[in-house]
Amino acid sequence: MTSSTTPEFNELQQIWHRQEQRLQQQWQLTRKRFREQGMDQARHLLDRSIRLRSIELLAWVAVQIGLGAFIGTHWQLAAPTVSAGILFMFSILGIIGVASEIQRMKAIDFSAPILEQQRALENVRTHRLLYFRLSMISVPLYLAHVFFWCELLLGFDLYPVADPIWLISNIILSVLLIYPTIWFTRQLAPNAQRGPFLERFVQRFGGKSLNQALKQLNQLQEFEVEAA
Repeated sequence: MTSSTTPEFNELQQIWHRQEQRLQQQWQLTRKRFREQGMDQARHLLDRSIRLRSIELLAWVAVQIGLGAFIGTHWQLAAPTVSAGILFMFSILGIIGVASEIQRMKAIDFSAPILEQQRALENVRTHRLLYFRLSMISVPLYLAHVFFWCELLLGFDLYPVADPIWLISNIILSVLLIYPTIWFTRQLAPNAQRGPFLERFVQRFGGKSLNQALKQLNQLQEFEVEAA
């Protein structure tokens, strides 16, 4: 009886082994397809973010050209020209920030491990947040907007006709805005201890497409960990 059952048992083992190999191959194929679909979706979302930032870059360039033309035609008006010059400097900051961000997004390699892609997307968001923090420096300089837009839209130089008390009050307000602006920018630093509201703001700051791409990669990473 032992000699008759041994071949049958060996045959069952071989059948089971072949079935296990098929299941393993099917599982590997499923994992590969899921990963490819997830990568395609993440790549599509990132491409959309690149297109939106490219439009923003063109807008910054148009703003800079307009400011340059304004300075060239209004150089005899001190306050509007200085104001336009300040805004021109911040437009340069905007162009540099958006252009370098686009370059970072285009450099992301979707054939690299998921962890590297996650780090690259997090770096893009950190980079975007850095330039937003730098742009906050313009808050205490809000009078530059006032003088510039008065001349551009209303056609008159506000500074010579402004009430001295109004000017002094706004200068004092500008000085008072320096500390809260510095505090806010420090709260947005990568390793800062901040409240839940600012933490949600930082997490969502990357933009919808970038955050969705990062979420897609996070889901893929969780799937890879569970499937390992």
